[in-house]
Amino acid sequence: MRQAKPEGARVRVFLVLFLAAAAAGLTYTFARPPIYRSEASIAVLGPGARVGVAAGQPASAAAHDTTESAVLLAEVRRLLGAPMLGAVQDALRTRLPDAAITAEALQEMLSTELVASSNVIELRAEGRPPATLPVVLQAWIDAFVAERTSRGQSEGSSERAEAEAQLRSFEQRLADKRQQLDAFRTTHDIVSLEREENEVSARIKGLNTSLAEATKKQAELQARAAAMQRDLAAGKTVLRREDRGDIAAMEKRARELREQLKEAERSYTPQYLRIDPRLRAAQENLDAIEKEMAGQRARSQREVLAEAEQDLESANRTVASLRQQLDENRSLAARFNARFAEHKALAAELEQLEALYRQTQGRLVQVELDQASRLPKVTVVAPPSLPDRHVHPSYARDAAASLAGALAVGLLGVWLTDFLRRAPARPEGPSPLIHIALPAGDRPDALLRSLPGASVGSGAALALPAAAGPARELAPGEVAALWQAADAPTRTALAGLLCGLSPQELVALQWEDLDLEEGVCHVTGHAARALPLAPAFAAALAPLAGERAGPVLVARGGAAIDAAGLAGLVAAAAYDAGLATPADVTPDALRHTYV
Repeated sequence: MRQAKPEGARVRVFLVLFLAAAAAGLTYTFARPPIYRSEASIAVLGPGARVGVAAGQPASAAAHDTTESAVLLAEVRRLLGAPMLGAVQDALRTRLPDAAITAEALQEMLSTELVASSNVIELRAEGRPPATLPVVLQAWIDAFVAERTSRGQSEGSSERAEAEAQLRSFEQRLADKRQQLDAFRTTHDIVSLEREENEVSARIKGLNTSLAEATKKQAELQARAAAMQRDLAAGKTVLRREDRGDIAAMEKRARELREQLKEAERSYTPQYLRIDPRLRAAQENLDAIEKEMAGQRARSQREVLAEAEQDLESANRTVASLRQQLDENRSLAARFNARFAEHKALAAELEQLEALYRQTQGRLVQVELDQASRLPKVTVVAPPSLPDRHVHPSYARDAAASLAGALAVGLLGVWLTDFLRRAPARPEGPSPLIHIALPAGDRPDALLRSLPGASVGSGAALALPAAAGPARELAPGEVAALWQAADAPTRTALAGLLCGLSPQELVALQWEDLDLEEGVCHVTGHAARALPLAPAFAAALAPLAGERAGPVLVARGGAAIDAAGLAGLVAAAAYDAGLATPADVTPDALRHTYV
């Protein structure tokens, strides 16, 4: 049997490992310096943007504006770029001359986070001592504003200079063109830019306007007449506007009559359609309407074609008359038109230059506005904060984790120590049996005499030594070892005791009390009852059944075993099993174990 490890040794192993692991863990935990964090928030604003909303977008659309998000992400990358960190390092040389913070240290110290669905950027600085962190954040913000200002000015300066040069060029060209137009007016006695202020101009303008209108009307009438001729040649219907309503009404009535006749054709035979007065009248009305429509269309086509030809002839006469009048004043009109056309061309050139000049002015204004919009609009939403407590490490959490780890190390060490010092396990299977010769052959007297403390006189009954104290409870391993070491009769006795029978009930048990088919044991005596046979008890009884008459427990000679013999069987099995205290293993102890 394995000897148990003293509890004091286990406690010493646990305390040594626990204290060592706890000391190492707590030393590492509290040896780490505290890290502080200072925070600030800035908003990068565009034209018309508000703090907390993506630039240039309403709040409902801010989360979906990928363009603004890309711009803000670019600003975040620029904040953490090497040029920006270099500028911050230069600024800190003046503000914190004793700190000597490098760009690599700034890269580890500074971080940003873009607030979702907004144009707010959170700036963070982590490190120590805490008093220097707000100074670092403020230098970072100032460097960012200065960089955006420089960038906005450089982006707009070249475009503005180009617009100003074009504006000066147009001003010079406008002055030359105005001088040229004034000299032309003086030379050719043109007092106004309007033709109507001169009689020749007014008359020529009127004739030209009338001729243009007449020519346009003539072309329209010619196109109309040609379209009518094509439609008539193609078999299309051409109607006067006045006749369209009447013909449309007749077509509607004819369509209704056709639908009525088609519906009747689906329901009646052709013979019935010919003799039914109502349907026949409908067919006659349809024929009359179609005939009338055909006549009306033909008449309308003739009239509309005649009207078109008359209008075209009238337009031809008008155009001819106006051209004759213009021919009569051709020489005067030619001279005036030549001068006025030249004057008009000069005026058009001047107007074009003035339009270009105005466009250049507008472009310059737009460039200035764009430059103003490109200038930085950085609003400090929250100024740098002075940290009053460290953010990490969490000493309480890490100390608790260290103590928990030390506890686990101590328990693991105790378990490992027990495992390494554990004696080899007892091999399973029955232990070697100790064969004890029984002189009498029918009773285990010699076995009882061999037990410690047993005394047997001549002719006296054999008895086991009395157990000191109450019966003890056997461990499951002891019961299993006892079972393995027992032979078939002893197993029957053990199974009966472990199934609820007392020693007196077991030795008095007869085969007539057993119903193996039903699996029931009928106990007689003052505690008569019916016990179900456990599978182990039934299996132990099977090889001993024989004729199934008389007592169940018998010795080798066939005599019934009494209480002393039962105690001898149990004691022999206990010694064979190699139990620690076989003298305590009695039938009462087995029944106590069952209870």
